[in-house]
Amino acid sequence: SAALISNHSDEDISELSEMARSFGAHLGLAFQLLDDTLDFSGDSQKDTLLDLKNGQVNSVIYEWLVLNPEVFNAFKDGEDIIDLFKEDGIEDCIATIRAQALSHLDQGRELLSQMKAKLHGNVDQKTLDRGEKTLLFILKYLEDRKV
Repeated sequence: SAALISNHSDEDISELSEMARSFGAHLGLAFQLLDDTLDFSGDSQKDTLLDLKNGQVNSVIYEWLVLNPEVFNAFKDGEDIIDLFKEDGIEDCIATIRAQALSHLDQGRELLSQMKAKLHGNVDQKTLDRGEKTLLFILKYLEDRKV
């Protein structure tokens, strides 16, 4: 919304809107990837292996399947994922997916910084700072989320 209410040219507003859209995409991807890792955490409020129990392949399980082609083939042939799952190598898959999520959060932070610089001087600075602080809080919350 800051892009739309700023005193920028239509070209700048279009660029800011695209940056905001990209920020939202990175935020959403990071949220989902981190949520998928919580399915394997005994510390989470989520039921452990809930996605597997529901027959769902989340990003961690997909990563694990790619690393275990014989299991992947059995899954593609119709076997239930819960019957195929073994914990061998799952920690590495969790770490890979977490790293991808953190990369999305970093890209979100970079976009936020770019948007703030572009909006500087054209939007009330106090409002801009408050918005940035709120979005940075959300990014940090996702990064630290354990439940």
